[in-house]
Amino acid sequence: MGQEQITQLLQQGIAAAKNDRPDIARGLFQRVVELDPRNEIAWAWLASVARDDRERLSFLKRLWEINPQNAYAIKGLRALGIEPGGGARPAPQRSTQEIAAQPVPLLDEAKYARTQQAADEFLHRYPQKPPDRLGVQWEHRARNRYGEQGAKRLRQLTVAAAVGVVVLLVAGVVWGLSQVQLGGTDQAALATRRPSITPTLTLTPTPGGPTPTPFPAEIAFAPTRIPEGWEAGSAYGVASPTPLYPRAHTNVEHTLQEALNYYAIGDYEQAADLLQQEHERSLPHCYPSLVYYEALSEAHAGKLRDAQDVLTWAQGYQPERGYNSCQGSPLLSAGLAEVAYLRDPQSDDALAYSEQALQADPRLVAAALTKGRALLARGALTDAAQTVSRALQEHPQDTNLLLLAAEIELANGQPAAALDYIGRALYLDPDLLPALRLQAQAYLALAQQAEDGSERQLQAYGLAVRSAQTLLFYYEGDPSGYLYLAQARMGEGNDALAETALTRILAAEDTLPEDAAPVVDEAYRLRGMLRYAQGRFEQALADLQTYANRAETPDADALEALVMCALHGGDFSTARLWVEVLAEREPQNPT
Repeated sequence: MGQEQITQLLQQGIAAAKNDRPDIARGLFQRVVELDPRNEIAWAWLASVARDDRERLSFLKRLWEINPQNAYAIKGLRALGIEPGGGARPAPQRSTQEIAAQPVPLLDEAKYARTQQAADEFLHRYPQKPPDRLGVQWEHRARNRYGEQGAKRLRQLTVAAAVGVVVLLVAGVVWGLSQVQLGGTDQAALATRRPSITPTLTLTPTPGGPTPTPFPAEIAFAPTRIPEGWEAGSAYGVASPTPLYPRAHTNVEHTLQEALNYYAIGDYEQAADLLQQEHERSLPHCYPSLVYYEALSEAHAGKLRDAQDVLTWAQGYQPERGYNSCQGSPLLSAGLAEVAYLRDPQSDDALAYSEQALQADPRLVAAALTKGRALLARGALTDAAQTVSRALQEHPQDTNLLLLAAEIELANGQPAAALDYIGRALYLDPDLLPALRLQAQAYLALAQQAEDGSERQLQAYGLAVRSAQTLLFYYEGDPSGYLYLAQARMGEGNDALAETALTRILAAEDTLPEDAAPVVDEAYRLRGMLRYAQGRFEQALADLQTYANRAETPDADALEALVMCALHGGDFSTARLWVEVLAEREPQNPT
């Protein structure tokens, strides 16, 4: 794995940690130590964003095992009452001369110069140390830095990484087959990502309840067709970042990459600040890539007017001769299209600006994506599909294009075609969250299209279960994953497990982000309908009332069930209230 990609993960992790996003930072640093188990920088930052002292102690011990001379590990362990190498008992103190006298393997400078240079450049850009959560005093060390623990460690890295991947894969399969989620706190099944020729039983047994969905020797759904020459991605590696197109000017490339690290973790304001500062420093030059990403950062931070202003300014700005100009750049037209789309997905301006950008540069993916999304929002599915298809001819491995193509196929009622695009995206990046979500949606759509009770329908629901389990394996707390799991369980007839999945969403309601509100609403509706069907009217009434009060346009079936629950409980005033709401919604409804 290239040092450059590991450094990028470190940059993103540090950016997240510095902006009080410990969960995101932990995930990024954990990816680093999976790729480079002896990366002292990552272990030190992991200790700084640990959930509690027990986890912090584990990270500090690992850091000390890698480098017994690491000052942060030593002081951190002592702050937790642990003497390095001696448990809770004080260890004999050694003089500086004794420590210095120990033999230290030296790097082969010719072989590892590039690695050391990359580490030094990274440390130069991020001179700040991990946050002090233990009262540790930092000191500058000229020796025993990261990368100076000897050639033996570096030679072992490749072998260790390969063995680690094999062990993780084997362990994951064994663990998935040996565990069944029965309503505990951990997602217990590792599912396959794509349908195979001979899939095993779906992991959905319930003691004393419904049986697992059986699969025949050959399944009714074909595996994804992967074009020849594509290289499979790995969930345990780093997906190669898509190169910027058009490439940024060398004068601003470094700052742009740093800002995009913040952009990638959703910290749009920090990204916009960095880009705005670079924009002001670079005047009287105007660089289209810099302006484009500054505008997009502002737009995604909710400052649509500021985004449009900077793009409009750049289009009209005419520097003196000899300075870079943004005039006529198709990238700025693509930016105006995206801002217009974010303001109104069906905007005429979104289409006009994206078409203008594509006429100037047909290879501009950003413009093709905006045009395709705008057409999809307008219901022009044929035109949307043609736009994306043309872009995929130039960029067949662009996962954003593949997923937009899948969304268009789903909207067009073609889930099987959508799965082909989704499968390609997951082949390139197996833990891509939007692809995992779309995969579960596509199998649920296939199940709804199949004949009720047919073997094909049961297989589709089973594959939806496995898709949701895969999503939750990689993203344990994702509420949409539990919603898809519940919908698939209900299709199988496993109502108890469906209710468990829904309850896990609602138990975490207060901690979920605002954009999870539709998932929470649907969880209340589904759990209320399940309980109503089981005759648990009091519990169903509470869920359905919560749903009806939250939803802008409550489902008519849910309102009918709500009325019946109130009547069963003798609460006639509540029943009358919701009958009036239902009558307003559906005047012809006989209820």
